[in-house]
Amino acid sequence: MARKLRKFLLPFLASIGIYLIFGEHGLWRMWKLKRKERELRREVAEIEARRRVLEEERKRLKEGDPELIEKLARERYGMVKPGEKVYIILPPPEGRK
Repeated sequence: MARKLRKFLLPFLASIGIYLIFGEHGLWRMWKLKRKERELRREVAEIEARRRVLEEERKRLKEGDPELIEKLARERYGMVKPGEKVYIILPPPEGRK
């Protein structure tokens, strides 16, 4: 009797263990979901930080901050002050490095 019980019980317990680890709500899936949650939280934090920077930039532009306006004009539009020299550094031709 004990032998029959063991013959049935071991595969049953093994299948339950496999289900608990790899099943639809198993440990493996939970681990993957937790990892994805951490990635998404990190991404949200980065986006929020970028949003705060842009909001501050918008506020400064609305107030007419001359330093920021000059910075953006130079960086985004390549503008220069009268009398300044512009140096354009070209990439090396193809085939040469």
